[in-house]
Amino acid sequence: MALARYAALGVLSLFLLFFSSQPTTMRLAILTDLHANREALETCLAHASLQQVTRYAFLGDLVGYGADPAWVVEKVADFAARGAYVVLGNHDDALIYPEHRGLNPVARQAIEWSRSQVQFAHLDFLSQLPLRLAFESESGQRIAPGQTSDFPHILLVH
Repeated sequence: MALARYAALGVLSLFLLFFSSQPTTMRLAILTDLHANREALETCLAHASLQQVTRYAFLGDLVGYGADPAWVVEKVADFAARGAYVVLGNHDDALIYPEHRGLNPVARQAIEWSRSQVQFAHLDFLSQLPLRLAFESESGQRIAPGQTSDFPHILLVH
């Protein structure tokens, strides 16, 4: 499917990072702002699979706006169980903690509806997610938000 389709979906970003300075290339798909959009997530995962991605990172906002918060959280939790990196987004935080401040009225309404669609297991998974992500590539290169020396240096911001 053409990448233009992803732009039309409007809620999901897919980036492929290639670390090829070592004999083994790591292909990392970074997906962010899923916002419970099942169709967009399925499309991007299919594209990542075609690109032979070896690692996945989900950078928050699994819920909000879209119609499938439980499905998206379950799918990402499945990827996390297989080694994907996942961080908490502000919409995820608002789902866990109803007293969360800072969302606009439309986002607040979407979160309130999403809360009625998820179960305790979804909230439990989200509540265990870190706010920051730091990891090493398969070649042993350290990759962390705000890293200032040694390539690769990547800043991942939700």
